[in-house]
Amino acid sequence: MFIGATLGWAAPPSENLPQGGPAYPFASLGVQATWKASENLTLVGAIYNGTPARPDAADPEKANRHGLNFRLKDPPLVILESRLAFDGLNGLPGVLKLGGYGHFGRFDDLKYGTDGLVLGSPGSNDDPRRHRGNVNFYAIVDQQVWRAPGDDPQAGIGVFARVIAGRPDRNAISFYVDGGIVASGLVPGRPDDKFGIAAAYADFSPRLADVDRAENAASGLAGAVRRFEGIIEATYKAQLLPGFTVQPTLQYVVRPGSGPPEDGGKRIPNATVFGVTTVVTF
Repeated sequence: MFIGATLGWAAPPSENLPQGGPAYPFASLGVQATWKASENLTLVGAIYNGTPARPDAADPEKANRHGLNFRLKDPPLVILESRLAFDGLNGLPGVLKLGGYGHFGRFDDLKYGTDGLVLGSPGSNDDPRRHRGNVNFYAIVDQQVWRAPGDDPQAGIGVFARVIAGRPDRNAISFYVDGGIVASGLVPGRPDDKFGIAAAYADFSPRLADVDRAENAASGLAGAVRRFEGIIEATYKAQLLPGFTVQPTLQYVVRPGSGPPEDGGKRIPNATVFGVTTVVTF
């Protein structure tokens, strides 16, 4: 429904996994298994090659230019998820998902070097410690809170929320939460239209802030310190003709990239983004 990338493949796997994980514009070979344990409980497991392009690639999009470089020799990425369907408010349907993903590769420490000093501080060798493996856990809930009169069970209002967390020593985004509301089929004569509002908050590891402060102290500059990034999106998906939809979106981004200090010490200002997406189905 939403255009903002983090409201799909969220910011934590995009930032914390090598080369952003198996998501657009990349793909990785993998295997998925699904087991319906009961009428309401489904268990899902998947394993993928953990690096879409060469691990040493300076620019993964150049190393895997066409997205067809299907590797099999890199440390794997494993995803496990349980899905529980339930009847929530007023007997309306809902789904609770609990899961996690783990990568078996090695990850840089975000604060300390192999010499025990803070990266970027005076005397530091700037060679980060290495950690074996990386795991993030998540929870997702989707719940219909009101169903419109009529025969369409999808027409009404639904809400969703998602939380993702990982260890701050090796995850640039160590805590993340998003949520929103979607209204479907509420305009008379337009059963396929949808309107949604959502927001997301990404908390950057406090270890990155410690490194930024150390670099500021060493340089004598007052550079930006990474803390968080947020986004709010409102969008309307209109089906103008059968098989043809137009979807305008308005987004407001707070502290894009958490205001990285690489831009001469000035924090990147907040941004307003407007766009339109069209989809033709045939």
